[in-house]
Amino acid sequence: IPGKPDEWRLAQAALAQLGSRAVTDPQAEAALRSIAGRASRDGFPDRLLLDLREARRALRADTRDGRTNLLEIYSVCLTGGDSVRGRDVFFNNPTVQCLRCHKVSGEGGTVGPDLTGIGGRRDRPYLLESLVMPNARMAPGFESVVLTLQDGSSLAGTLKRESDAALELDVLDPDTGEARQRILPKASVVSRERGVSAMPDGLAAQLSPFEVRDLVEYLAGLK
Repeated sequence: IPGKPDEWRLAQAALAQLGSRAVTDPQAEAALRSIAGRASRDGFPDRLLLDLREARRALRADTRDGRTNLLEIYSVCLTGGDSVRGRDVFFNNPTVQCLRCHKVSGEGGTVGPDLTGIGGRRDRPYLLESLVMPNARMAPGFESVVLTLQDGSSLAGTLKRESDAALELDVLDPDTGEARQRILPKASVVSRERGVSAMPDGLAAQLSPFEVRDLVEYLAGLK
């Protein structure tokens, strides 16, 4: 079992190579099935679980594991990532555009929570859940709400603060796209519903499982 970082990376690369060869090489297929069998019987290092799962996709009988819960499916992404690659996903991936909404060390947007030091405040399961199930829970000050007011109109915005008497929201101006502060007396609100996260569901699906794992590693290291 590898122990040093370089040894983990070598083991991950070896599993990837074995998976690519298993399609056409009977010996590679047999070796991969043997490793998978031992892993089922004796367990396997957490940092290599994703690599083993993806390598096994080359074997027709192993293309699905029957799980539908997103957190279970992505649980293999909790450890084993590369923080350097994860940083590149965060800052440069044009598909997910993390930096557009989140700030790290003064750089980035303000639509979502500032992630500076997030690894010291939240554990890896929380970080993973935030990536794959962003609507499961929202950070205070970033909860989206939809209000129905006494005059019959509706108002959607981000709940920034709440007191016994009033709600303070950031509401996007449809003309400028900028957020403007609105303070509403609670007496003017007929009903209140939770809105969806500004970070859309399905965002993680636009990344490879390896990119998700690298992103978790990067965020966990922000302390």
